[in-house]
Amino acid sequence: MSMVKASDVDFRYPAVGFSRTQGLVGYDDFQSMTRCHPGLIENGDLIGMEIIDNDRRRWIVRSVILKQPLAKRRWWHIFRSPPYPDFDLELEEAAPISLDDLKRRFLAEAEVEDPEDEKAVRAAPDLATMIEKSFMQCSGFLD
Repeated sequence: MSMVKASDVDFRYPAVGFSRTQGLVGYDDFQSMTRCHPGLIENGDLIGMEIIDNDRRRWIVRSVILKQPLAKRRWWHIFRSPPYPDFDLELEEAAPISLDDLKRRFLAEAEVEDPEDEKAVRAAPDLATMIEKSFMQCSGFLD
């Protein structure tokens, strides 16, 4: 499939990211998708993450395009988080996912504890309802 920058995609929010290192991450807007702790960029945690939007369209993160170099770490970052970098993502488009597969993956990662909430997620017509019924917060990787 083709490559595209996240800034060029008309995402239908909310969206979720399935990260191999950070688990399930929710995004409620573009900013939450393109700002995070710099350690996640340094460690390559975003690379390979699969992003799925509310229309069940899918992309795989192939690279992070920093708008500026990462800020140098200072001693006070022990007490306060370093500045979050602004970046774009280079994404590889993938085939859309079925609603049943999305529900299965969502439930496997979201750790929904209440059986009634799990039942509501299984009955949900879209990702937005799954997030609402599971009480998941969509703030990205922000600390």
